[in-house]
Amino acid sequence: MLMTLKDIVDLVMSPVHTEESICYLDSIISEHRSRFLDVFPQHKLIPKHHFLEHYPQLIREFGPLAALWTMRFEAKHSFFKRVVRHTGCFRNILLSLANKHQLMVAYYQSHAVKPSLAVTKTTEVSLDVLKDDLKDLVKCRFPAVTAVHVANNVCSLGTNYAVGMLLCCGSTAGLADFSEVLQIMLLPVNMAPSAKLRIIFGEDDVCKLLLPAGIPSTLQDLNDVLRETFDITGPFTVMYQDMDFDGQFFTLTSIEEVQDKANLKVVKTEPVILSLTPVDMSEADSPVPVPSMEASSSSSGSNTILLSSPDESGPCYRSKPWPFKFEIPVFSYDVDLALEAGKQAYENDGTLLNNPRVTSSILEKLAETIFGFTAYPTGVQILAVAEALIKAEFKRITTMDLERTFLSRLDMYTTKLLEIFRRKGGTAGTKIKPMLDSVNEHHVDGRRDIIMHCLVEYLGESGEELIKDYQDISQEAVKEDCSNHMMKITVIHPSVAQETQDPVYVSVIIEGSEVLDDCRSVTNACLLLMGVIYTVNLRYPLKLKYTFEVFQKLFLELDILKMSAKVQSLHKKLLA
Repeated sequence: MLMTLKDIVDLVMSPVHTEESICYLDSIISEHRSRFLDVFPQHKLIPKHHFLEHYPQLIREFGPLAALWTMRFEAKHSFFKRVVRHTGCFRNILLSLANKHQLMVAYYQSHAVKPSLAVTKTTEVSLDVLKDDLKDLVKCRFPAVTAVHVANNVCSLGTNYAVGMLLCCGSTAGLADFSEVLQIMLLPVNMAPSAKLRIIFGEDDVCKLLLPAGIPSTLQDLNDVLRETFDITGPFTVMYQDMDFDGQFFTLTSIEEVQDKANLKVVKTEPVILSLTPVDMSEADSPVPVPSMEASSSSSGSNTILLSSPDESGPCYRSKPWPFKFEIPVFSYDVDLALEAGKQAYENDGTLLNNPRVTSSILEKLAETIFGFTAYPTGVQILAVAEALIKAEFKRITTMDLERTFLSRLDMYTTKLLEIFRRKGGTAGTKIKPMLDSVNEHHVDGRRDIIMHCLVEYLGESGEELIKDYQDISQEAVKEDCSNHMMKITVIHPSVAQETQDPVYVSVIIEGSEVLDDCRSVTNACLLLMGVIYTVNLRYPLKLKYTFEVFQKLFLELDILKMSAKVQSLHKKLLA
């Protein structure tokens, strides 16, 4: 009977169901009811036994019941029931409940986070007093410890544990395994066991790495220790020795593979560089004349060059013009798996994907696709490929089209934004007014750029923190001037006399490096910057947090349920 009840619970809480599993649930519910009456003939069935019989049909109509249960709602409601039971005033009880609830929320938000471990009373004892197996265990993991603190009960992460308690510690063949708490010992966190690693750089270059604080908790921390200790410059890959395969080395993908006195090999990886030389478009896209077979065969001696006919060589490369919108090619299944695994690893422990094979496969596929259009892409064409990569990765992460969503929302709010900007007073209004005076003199891209400038000022942030304009200056001088900026959009105007014209050169600077050049407009640079931020998981600059929040929540409609008061106020004005 107990095993049938266990199967019922497993099926009821299952997130996925098939018709077979529903039919099986129906049968074991009937079986459990019959066995219950056989084992406990003196007990009668209660209404909940009858309700259980309706579960299979409810699953067919509404789906898995685990998504419909009211456990959390009942837990929330229990607070209000306790307040009603203990309060002495029932006049306007709803107001009393609301006040008590807000006071409770304020209390938990104003107090510091509770410690992960809480102990009321401990006793310090020597290791010699402990049983041999416990003493050996402590000595193995903490060689320097000579005494421990013993407690009868402890609260860890909100759960109370006590000596003599039975805990579920796993399962075997579907049955739960239980263990008894025999002893509770507390050891200092900072006394993690030290470790030693054997680091191999080459056949004649082997070093020992001492880790007094123990093995790092993440791969990124281990890489940082290796880089700092041995002064490693450039990218590298760490490999570990797997004794299951006769001591062969494999790429280290999990910190769990690193044990004390392990053998690690550091392999420096050369960056894959795709050199593309821009040429004149008129020359790059001009067809190459192919001599006829007769002309080729008429050449004499060793100078004869035999050219294959179109039928023999298949489809002619570079016969297609450069597309208006560059489509990212479909990468191999292995590359997609590696990218997804890298994304998961970064979300789990911050480990960066450093796989030269994946990088090489992506670049080769891109180069092959580019070569189908032209052998010598221009700088504009290379930028088109970079933009397409950013937009494709953004769509993979958010399932949204970056450019279409951003521009459509911006254009939808344009009329309202201009009205709001014109009503703005104070210092921000003074800065915005001259820009609005020239809004009708520009085309669509120009008006969008003006809204970007005005938006930053309207939110009380400095426009120069995001967009910096230069007049009649070289691109090299701009790059040198922005070498210390973390995140910036630079706009180079041809001269002061032509300031009202469109910028001739717009680029995106991140951590002092120009990551995107010739972005055509400030608005395009803003949406591409959002794509880069999402693609490589960057933080918003603190001095521009409201501007980027508007980009994210109003123009891209991502995480719109949580807005700051300032952005929420702007949102209400736009919808008014």
